[in-house]
Amino acid sequence: MWSARSKTVAISVAVLAIVFSVAMAGIFGGFQKLYNYTLMSLDAKTDLIVLNEGENADNSSDLVDAMSLSKELQQSFLKLKGRFLSEDGKSVNYTGIRNSTEFSELEEKAQKFKFIDLGTLQELEKKALYLNLYNIMTIHALVRSKPVKSVLDLTLFWKKMSYNIGGHIVSLDILEHGLIRGNRPHPTSKKSLLPDDSELLKYTVKELDPRIHFALNCGAKSCPAIRIYTAENIETALESAAKLFCSTEVSIDVDTNTITLSQILEWYGVDFGSNKNEVVK
Repeated sequence: MWSARSKTVAISVAVLAIVFSVAMAGIFGGFQKLYNYTLMSLDAKTDLIVLNEGENADNSSDLVDAMSLSKELQQSFLKLKGRFLSEDGKSVNYTGIRNSTEFSELEEKAQKFKFIDLGTLQELEKKALYLNLYNIMTIHALVRSKPVKSVLDLTLFWKKMSYNIGGHIVSLDILEHGLIRGNRPHPTSKKSLLPDDSELLKYTVKELDPRIHFALNCGAKSCPAIRIYTAENIETALESAAKLFCSTEVSIDVDTNTITLSQILEWYGVDFGSNKNEVVK
């Protein structure tokens, strides 16, 4: 997942023909840097950093019920969110989190994810769990990383930052593109990240929901707000997240027939529709 930079998209309203264009050289330069970084991240070989490795606090290796642990994680995350996330969910006090009891509790819960059975989860349960895990993994990784001005300063961040989930080492990239997006091709490499013989294919979200792009926080200030998702609230929560994101990241100028969209809607346009008209709709 990458930071959501906006660019201007010129639209002829009469025919709904969309032409993506860049408004300023500075924006293009930032996008090109991010694009190059992502390609490097996909192609480079690197050692994974498993954030939840080590022994459980109770030294237990018994199988853990996935849904019960998911609810425990949500409770721990709510405590963390209440103290260290801004009211709008877009800003995180990483320095304050680092030595907090709330973060220690969350790390303790994260250890148990090594012993869950993903096969017990229903579709909505998987989607909610994966969205929460992605955002928690991002916070966990940034807290444990050296302080930087931008997440882009952390080499291969999305490729190497990982959790052991049910005995599978899952990076942020694999979690997003392999599991949440149903192993659809990565937008830069155009390749699926999970090979045909991967056991993780059994645990992917089968039906792609493009609104997940308004729920995944990559650690940048321009990324969507962090929320807590459950199987019960996910439909209304994703709808709310989509409306909030579009209200701040999409603007329409009727006089010039111009729509300004988030870069996310171009990178992941294929998730929103088969052509640019459908993406805008």
